[in-house]
Amino acid sequence: MGSIKRPRSLAIGCFILGIVSAILVPRLILLAANHAIFPEQRAEISRVTSPDGVVDAVMIEKNCGAPCSIDHAVFVVPRGQKAPLDSNLAVFSADDIFGDQLLWKQSHLLEVSYGRAFIFNFRNVAYPLNATKNDHAPAYRVEIRLAPTSPVFSYLRESEVR
Repeated sequence: MGSIKRPRSLAIGCFILGIVSAILVPRLILLAANHAIFPEQRAEISRVTSPDGVVDAVMIEKNCGAPCSIDHAVFVVPRGQKAPLDSNLAVFSADDIFGDQLLWKQSHLLEVSYGRAFIFNFRNVAYPLNATKNDHAPAYRVEIRLAPTSPVFSYLRESEVR
């Protein structure tokens, strides 16, 4: 009986190892290829401190090479902190952008201006001192407003509007 259990347990172990390998190995190869072929380069291109000196608005440029567009992301962070790596925390994300500028209109009011931008993420309120909104940090809110500098620019062609 001992000889029957051993081949069965060996077969089950090999089966499980095969399933894990089929799932894990392609993901590891994809991850390595993405970092080797399309490495993401991040650069801080603008940092503006709020008038009350509590937070910074930070604009990051992300580039992964020729097949990707150059993205710009804006984060509101406590003064002096680096922008987070998690793009989901950005209050503004766009590509095909030019003429972009960050301007504090008041201590709690940030304006993101641009001449052209293909915006794919925007959030108009940020809580930079307590991203988890717990009771340990003050309820410091920042409103974000978009301010296109060109009143006539549109990504929609006239044929798409009809």
